[in-house]
Amino acid sequence: TLGVWAQQLARGLVPYRDVWDQRPPLMHLLHFLVYAGGVSGMELTRVTDLLVQVATAGVLGLLALRMFGRGAGILAGALYAYCYFGQADFHHTSQPDGLVGLFAALAILFALQSGPKRRLLSGAMLGLAFLAKYPAALLFPVLVGIAPEGGDWKRRARQAMEVALGAAVPVLSLIVWLAATGALGDFLMDTVVFNLGHGKIGTERPELSMQALEVLAQLLNRREVLAPLLLLPLARLERRSTLVAGAWGLVSFLMVLVQRKFFSYHFLPLVAPLALLSAGAVRGLALRLVAEPAPRMRKVTWAIALVLTLGAGYRTAARWGRSAVAAVQVASDDEARSAFHALHVNPFLGFSLGDDLEAAAAIKAMARPGDRLLVFGAPLLYYLSELQPATRFIMDSPFVAKGHPERYDRELERALDSRPPEFVAVYLRNTCRAVTGYDEPSASLLRLQPKAQRRLAELEKVLELETVAVYASRERAAALAP
Repeated sequence: TLGVWAQQLARGLVPYRDVWDQRPPLMHLLHFLVYAGGVSGMELTRVTDLLVQVATAGVLGLLALRMFGRGAGILAGALYAYCYFGQADFHHTSQPDGLVGLFAALAILFALQSGPKRRLLSGAMLGLAFLAKYPAALLFPVLVGIAPEGGDWKRRARQAMEVALGAAVPVLSLIVWLAATGALGDFLMDTVVFNLGHGKIGTERPELSMQALEVLAQLLNRREVLAPLLLLPLARLERRSTLVAGAWGLVSFLMVLVQRKFFSYHFLPLVAPLALLSAGAVRGLALRLVAEPAPRMRKVTWAIALVLTLGAGYRTAARWGRSAVAAVQVASDDEARSAFHALHVNPFLGFSLGDDLEAAAAIKAMARPGDRLLVFGAPLLYYLSELQPATRFIMDSPFVAKGHPERYDRELERALDSRPPEFVAVYLRNTCRAVTGYDEPSASLLRLQPKAQRRLAELEKVLELETVAVYASRERAAALAP
C-alpha cells in the first residue's frame, strides 16, 4: 500500500481524503519522495527502507561517538544494522516503528548540545518522530531533562517550551495543509479513531500471561543488541550517558506497551537504544581492561565475546543455508519459480531475496496435487487474525504453514468468522483493491475452502465490494502460472 499511496499522491490525490490508511503520514511522504526519484514497485519499499535504516545506523553511530567515545560509534551502527537486517522480513519493511528510531536519535543528538537553536531542532525531530509514530511523544520529557545547561525550574520550563515549539512546526504544518485540502477529519478518523479500535482488537487474548510471554519472547529475539548488555556490570561508563541511553530505551518500551499489540515489528523502536547501550557496554569494558588488565577479567571478556560471535555466526549461516536450500527447490520446479516471481514483484508482500525464496518453496510444499492457483492467503490472515495464538505459527514459517494446508485453511476460516464485517471492510477496501489495481502482477491469490469463500461473498454483499477487491480471478492466476 505504500507504493500505491506514492502513485496516488503523484497523480494529485489528497492523502486520507482520497486514499485511506491507518498509518501517520511521514512514511508515506518519504515513499513519495523516493517515488519521485524514479523508483517504483516493490523496489520502492525496499529502497526507502534501506535508505532509512542506513541513515539510522549512521546517526546512531554519531550519537554513540558523542556519548561513549571512539569505537562505540562504529559498534553501535554495526549492531543496529545487523540486528535490523538480520531478522527483517515483510513485516518489518518500511514500518513506522522502524522509522521512529532515526528521528528519535536525531532529537537526542541535538538535545545533548547547548543553545536554543539546538533545542528547536531537537523539537522538530521529535515532531517528525511523532508523525511517524504517535507514541513517540513520550520522548519529550527525556529531551527536556538531558539539556546540558540544566538550571532551576524556570530555565527548565523555557527549555521545554523551546523543544515544544520546535515539535509544533511539522505537526501544525501538516494540520494546516490537511485542513486546507479538506482532509483533516478523514486524517483523524483514519489514524486516531481507527487505531484506538484496532489496538483494542489486538488485545483480545484470554490470559494476560500470554501477552507477557510474547513480550518477553520478542525482546529476547533482539539478542544481537541485548546480549552485550550482560557486559554492563563489568564496564566503566559515564553515568550521564548511560542514564540518557537507558531513558531512551525505557521510553521506547513504553511506546511498545501503549500500542497493546506485540507483533515483531512493534519492537523495532527498542533496537536503536539497545544498540547504543550495548556499544557503550563493550567500549566501557575495554576501558576497564586497559586500566585494570587482570588476567581473570580478560578471560571472562574473551569468553563472552566468543559466545556472542559464535551465536551471531550460527544465526547468519542458518539463514543463508535455508535460503540456499529454498533456491534449489525453486529452481527445480516451474510452479515454485512462478510463485517466487509473483512474490518478488508484489507491491507489498516480498522483502529480501532469501525471504521470497523461502516463501515460494513453502507455497509449493503446501500446494495440493493439481492445484494451479498460487497459494498466498497469509496477508489476509495476518490482518484478520491479529494476535490469536493459534494463527501466529503460520506467520513464522514463513508466511504459510509448511506441510499443513488443512490447518492453514481452518485457521483462515476461523479468522474470517471471528472479525466483524466493519473491520474486514477496512482491509478489503484499502489493501486488496489497491493491490489488484496495481501496475505489476499481484500475488494476492487466495485458495479458500468453500466456507471461507461463502464468508467473503457475504461480506461483499454487505459492503458492496466487487469480487476483484477480495481475491484475484482465476484468469489472472493462470496468467502468472507457467
